[in-house]
Amino acid sequence: MAKRIKFRFFYSLFLFFSYLADKSGGWKMFVKPKLILGMLIVSLGVVAQNQPRINKKTISTKKSDSTKLSIEQNSPSDPNELCYVIVEEEPLFPDGNVAAYIAKSLHYPESCYQQGIQGRVICQFVVEKDGRLTNIQVVRGVHPDLDKEAVRVISCMPKWIPGKQRNHTTRVKYTLPVNFKIKEAEVSDTTIYTVADKMPQFSDGDLATYLAKNIREYPVYQCYNGIQGRVICQFVVEKDGCITNLHVVRGIDPSLDKEAVRVILSMPKWIPAESQGKKVRVRYTLPVNFKLQ
Repeated sequence: MAKRIKFRFFYSLFLFFSYLADKSGGWKMFVKPKLILGMLIVSLGVVAQNQPRINKKTISTKKSDSTKLSIEQNSPSDPNELCYVIVEEEPLFPDGNVAAYIAKSLHYPESCYQQGIQGRVICQFVVEKDGRLTNIQVVRGVHPDLDKEAVRVISCMPKWIPGKQRNHTTRVKYTLPVNFKIKEAEVSDTTIYTVADKMPQFSDGDLATYLAKNIREYPVYQCYNGIQGRVICQFVVEKDGCITNLHVVRGIDPSLDKEAVRVILSMPKWIPAESQGKKVRVRYTLPVNFKLQ
């Protein structure tokens, strides 16, 4: 727009000088300025025509495309980066039977062995695309020492053959049980079972009814704040039905956890468990529910 205004200004000035020169007869007086102005006007016209025009829409579109490309590059668009649970080809342990490897590599914790603590630790981990095992964790444990040993054995495993989905290697979440079992010949009177032929039973009617009847009313603080849920407790039912080794596996609130322990300790003797016709010690897990009415 500015170029057009300048062009029209010089063109008008050129016509003005031409008029003066023709009117007054002073052609000689104005011939040089007229030629100079003419050359200047022609030069400005050429420059204006050769000047590249800026297309605002083009700039805006390119900027938008650049932003879109940046977002696409930074976003995880590859489905193989996901962690699958079920795939077409499951990951495989490369060194023969995984159960045999675990049995060979397992070091039974002495503290648990002396007490006869045994059972199955359920572990979960991710088999990466290069076969490494990551995010190893215990889903269901038996005893802290046994859980720790299970994680150690899995973390020492060689790289697995990764799983595949649609012919592409992918990350897969895998669940693996690690068994801790003492041979029958080595079982002593102190052995604590997790599973028995006959599990221990509560002797005074329905267990849930007993808990609901004997749990004290909510403390004012917990009731006011609406705290409720399930306290998971674990204990050993001895051969004579007594409850020992009681502890909270998963709590909610210190006051509610304490109340759950109090109620369990106040229980009468249980009917003990049996294995192969003999009374045995069994580790038992019991949830205690706290629910606002």
